Amino acid sequence: MDEIHAKKEAVCDIMDSDLSDEKKQEQIKTIQNEIKVLHKKANELRDKNMKEFEKILTKEQKEKFEQMKIKKEQRHTCKKCGYMPPPPMERE
Repeated sequence: MDEIHAKKEAVCDIMDSDLSDEKKQEQIKTIQNEIKVLHKKANELRDKNMKEFEKILTKEQKEKFEQMKIKKEQRHTCKKCGYMPPPPMERE
């Protein structure tokens, strides 16, 4: 992740430089492609670690973890579509 952050900072530096717009676009495109590769590697590593993690869980833990993943996905879906469920009603 540090590499990705450094690449993003490099893009900002390029944008603030005195290079021609054409040169800026060329260099930025190169860095953006490098960032895509780094994101792909990070996702692959994250998936590998998750599989290893799930291997050590007990049956009960796996069930609980699956429920947690479903809840997370539901929250994530709401963020994607912009729908925010109403807050819970207050009880008297």
